[in-house]
Amino acid sequence: MDDYATLQGDAVSWADISLSIVTADGPSVLAMDIADLSWNSTRSRGTQLRSGRKYARTRGATDHTASMTLYHSGWVALRRALVEAAQARGLITGGMVMIGDVHFDVVAKWTPLGSDDINIVEIRKCVIDDLGEFLAEGDDPDQVPITLNPMQIVMIDNGVEVALG
Repeated sequence: MDDYATLQGDAVSWADISLSIVTADGPSVLAMDIADLSWNSTRSRGTQLRSGRKYARTRGATDHTASMTLYHSGWVALRRALVEAAQARGLITGGMVMIGDVHFDVVAKWTPLGSDDINIVEIRKCVIDDLGEFLAEGDDPDQVPITLNPMQIVMIDNGVEVALG
């Protein structure tokens, strides 16, 4: 296990990062117990050919992915917020609270080393698509990898929202 947290694969000091998880129907969680956060936006474009040569491309469609790894205590805090939001929306089946359809935003704010800029990324309308947990003997804290399915990823640059699509 790395002994430092990563953001998009770069080692950072959590003292320089503010990370919050916001649900529409429940509480917000200040995510302090996170080991990793990554996101990606991909634009898939079609190609139009004329006489066998590429002459135009379509606007295409954008797909967004994200993942995070939480320490167990961070997962407990997120899970409790998702349970509260699911209960508020009536997402209960057979006495079980179903958290898989609860939308939430992940908001990351950080300042890279040697910079005065504040980077802000909002990973919007996420649901959890893959959740696993493993427990192991040893000195490393237990971690919970989570695959997110966001609807949009937005960077905020000087108050302007910027997205791939």
